[in-house]
Amino acid sequence: MPDNNLRVAIVVPCYNESSRLPVARFEQYIQSTATEFVFVDDGSTDATWSVLESLETQIPSLRPVQNSAPIGFGRAVSCGFEHMAGDAVVVMMADESDDCRDVARYWNKLNEGYDYVFGSRFVPGGGVIRYPKFKLVLNRFANHFIRILFRINLNDTTNAFKAYRKEVIDGCRPFIAPHLT
Repeated sequence: MPDNNLRVAIVVPCYNESSRLPVARFEQYIQSTATEFVFVDDGSTDATWSVLESLETQIPSLRPVQNSAPIGFGRAVSCGFEHMAGDAVVVMMADESDDCRDVARYWNKLNEGYDYVFGSRFVPGGGVIRYPKFKLVLNRFANHFIRILFRINLNDTTNAFKAYRKEVIDGCRPFIAPHLT
C-alpha cells in the first residue's frame, strides 16, 4: 500500500573521506525526501570523524556514527542500519558515485508500495565514471553469472546504491555477510 509519508534515512559508509565529504550536496539535493543522514566512519585514519563532528553542529539532520571494529563496507552499512530512525533507507557512497537526485526517484517508488529499489549503472541514464577496465569486465561477468544462477532480471546486483523499507532490513537480520549490501 502506498505511503507518502515515509521518513527516509540516508546511510553513507565513509573511509578516509575527510577531504571530500559531500554532506552539503547531499542535503541540498535530498532535503525534501530524507529526514536524516547517517554517515558511518568506518575506521578512518584521516580526519573524517572530526569533519563529521563539526558538520553535525551545522546540519541538524546529520548523525555521525563511528563503526566499532571489525570494520568493512558491509559492517559499516549494517552499523548505519542500527543507527537509523527512518521508515526506509537509501545506501549511498561517500565518493558521490551515486547521483543524489536519484534518491527522490527511489523515495517515489517506495511510496508507490515497493519494498526495495535497486539502481543500475548499466541502463540508459546510468553510468560509471573512472571505473577501471578490469573491474568493469569482472563486474559485468559476475552480474551476468548472478542473473543466470538466480534467474533474476537485475543487471547490477553489486551496486550499493539501493533503497529498502525498514521492514525488509529487519526481515533480513541477522546480518552475517559483512562485505556486500
